Amino acid sequence: MLYGLKGKQVVPAVREWLTAVLEGKVTKVITTLRRLSKKAGIGGAKKKAMGVITNYLQKNRHRMCYEEYLKAGYPIASGIIEGACRHLIKDRMERAGMHWTMEGAQAMLDVRSIWIGENWSTFQQKRIEHETARLYPHRQLVAGETYFALAV
Repeated sequence: MLYGLKGKQVVPAVREWLTAVLEGKVTKVITTLRRLSKKAGIGGAKKKAMGVITNYLQKNRHRMCYEEYLKAGYPIASGIIEGACRHLIKDRMERAGMHWTMEGAQAMLDVRSIWIGENWSTFQQKRIEHETARLYPHRQLVAGETYFALAV
């Protein structure tokens, strides 16, 4: 846009702006892009596209705390998130002939996340304890009875 698609300045400029964003200097990038656009005298569709870019950065700068995220070791690339979504959701939910209600889909995703998170045994133990308490609310009153031991 500012330097053309294949200009010699494109790669260094984009690298500089990207580095600034990753360092938490989003406002500086916005100001630079606006200043360079004005200086270059771009108009029409290019001016509109630059406005879309700078407005997006302005509107979302509070989410772009990449320097903090990187220091904390958080992933900032969408590929990791997309891969996790595919693994957790798409691979199970989009098989041939499947149709889901919102409630059914949520229940399946809950169980799948427990399984993938390797928490299945803990989940089953808690579920058994919950169901036992629900089905046998007075269990403690008859704890020594032989027939009750068979019910558990």
